[in-house]
Amino acid sequence: MKDYKTKDFYNCSATRSSDFIFNKFQLDVLFIENLQKAKIFFIALISIILCSFILLTVLMSKRIRNAHPSKLIALISLTELFTCWSMLIWQFGSIEYFCYSKTAHLFMNSYNLVFS
Repeated sequence: MKDYKTKDFYNCSATRSSDFIFNKFQLDVLFIENLQKAKIFFIALISIILCSFILLTVLMSKRIRNAHPSKLIALISLTELFTCWSMLIWQFGSIEYFCYSKTAHLFMNSYNLVFS
């Protein structure tokens, strides 16, 4: 397991994939891992879209919103949406997510602005 430091976040050099690039055997393993991540990504994406659709349908329609179990269904949809989002970040790894979405730069710039 790689020990991530603050400079890794700032430079976004904290990727696990770059450790395996030159090893032929590991490229096959990396391909299978990426294939599994793609499957999970599409399943979670479909789940997020459907949960959003259910949530918006329940909250936008007054007739459906006032029925008894619909607020519970909306709450379950919202928690499922957050669960799928968390699972996506967990599947790709939080370090890779921070580097890909440039959240690391935002965090470091905010940290430097506040504490320096």
